[in-house]
Amino acid sequence: MNKIKFLEASSFYKNYLEGFYSVNPELKTKSYNEQYNTLMNDCFSWADFWKLNLEKTDLYKAQKVIINAEFQQKKWAKDNNISFSNNNWVLEILEAQIAKFKPDIFFAHDFAYITPGFRKKIKKKFPSIKLILAWDGIAKNNPVIFEGCDLMLSCLEFVTDFYKQARFKTFFFPLCFEKSILKKVKKREALYNLSFCGSISLKNHISRLKILAELLRKTKINIWASSLDNDWRLYSKNQIKRLLNGNLQMYFDLWKIGRQNMGEAFGLKMYQTLSDSKITFNNHADSTKMTAGNMRLFEATGVGTCLLTDWRDNLKNYFEPEIEVVTYKSIGECIDKTKYLLNNENKRKQIAVAGQKKTLENYTYEKRIKQFSDYLLSII
Repeated sequence: MNKIKFLEASSFYKNYLEGFYSVNPELKTKSYNEQYNTLMNDCFSWADFWKLNLEKTDLYKAQKVIINAEFQQKKWAKDNNISFSNNNWVLEILEAQIAKFKPDIFFAHDFAYITPGFRKKIKKKFPSIKLILAWDGIAKNNPVIFEGCDLMLSCLEFVTDFYKQARFKTFFFPLCFEKSILKKVKKREALYNLSFCGSISLKNHISRLKILAELLRKTKINIWASSLDNDWRLYSKNQIKRLLNGNLQMYFDLWKIGRQNMGEAFGLKMYQTLSDSKITFNNHADSTKMTAGNMRLFEATGVGTCLLTDWRDNLKNYFEPEIEVVTYKSIGECIDKTKYLLNNENKRKQIAVAGQKKTLENYTYEKRIKQFSDYLLSII
């Protein structure tokens, strides 16, 4: 039996890629494989976790492409004698990679570059493609964006319900943890009492912003925040607008967080920071409608950190509250439980161990991918 060819096309944050290549400038001239392997080894986002675990089943030949990783993509194109234009190189090179690999399944893990028109084009041009998959993990809930997809995936059940009502075939795929990361993270005495690693977007993280600002006032929290840019500075254009509009609380909250921000923590740096923390703070995006399931649940517990997360009705479907993770329903409760955990080290460690045990036994990529593979085999 021939193996199923699975091609996953993802995009990474622009600021992550810029930071990665600024730290590793020598990679820009290296081979495609060396650039790709070094990037995947940093374990950003999903890295090549789908590829590795699909191939573990021995049923798939998988390929991962980071479509906006300019240096490595253009290196691949050069090595394969592929010409491309300056304004459309992302999709032109991706199309050439599809032509070369001839996938049975194309996972469009991106909707910024991969448009309905592109999906329609490749489905018509490459008859090997039997299924096109897409992912909505941030509740875009927009059928137009994903037109032409054969299967919609999401880590949020209300999102899969939405697309099901819009007549899409759907699959609920909760997020998870890659166990091999533990071999790359140093296990040592905690460096931080309380940490936060993540983005603060004013489009989707207003609740997160408010609680973090209060934690800074009442506790000693170390913050590694992305997406802030220079918007927090007192005299930035957007801050002046907030001041003039009387939005003083957000004005000062942003300034306080920005002033204390230790910079972005992505990939292995993020996992190491989580591992180096006694407690790490989590707060779901505003768009998730009181539904738990973000990446931090599994990243933090996976590396063995005590997770302090906002209460969500479905959290108990993943972890036993106050036994495997700690929850809060208000800013005051968040602060009180932080102080309690820091004053009760045995209890904190007990919760951290229980949370990690649950994740490593139940919420790994190996298990999730095996379940998904079984489903794919039933519909392909």
